[in-house]
Amino acid sequence: TQIFFKQPIYIGMCVLDLSKLLMYDFYYNFIKKKYGNRVRLLYTDTDSLILEIKTDDFYQDIKINLDNFDTSDYPKDNIYGLPLVNKKVLGKFKDELNGK
Repeated sequence: TQIFFKQPIYIGMCVLDLSKLLMYDFYYNFIKKKYGNRVRLLYTDTDSLILEIKTDDFYQDIKINLDNFDTSDYPKDNIYGLPLVNKKVLGKFKDELNGK
């Protein structure tokens, strides 16, 4: 018997591994360092984290650390005063609900 791979499975595996690495790095080297015991990881998937973060103003925290976030889907006149930056930039994290 012979097996012919017609799909580039190894590319998919590399993308998955890089995604996991990015998520791990963001969580442990940014989130955990910034919030310490004030953050709790509730759920994770390939491309998302659901966190409970205890902070005075999370949107102010985003403003201070814009280089980590894609805020481009917020309304232009959002009440948080967030600039719309990093649209579709690889490796940037989004608030999928845009503050709602």
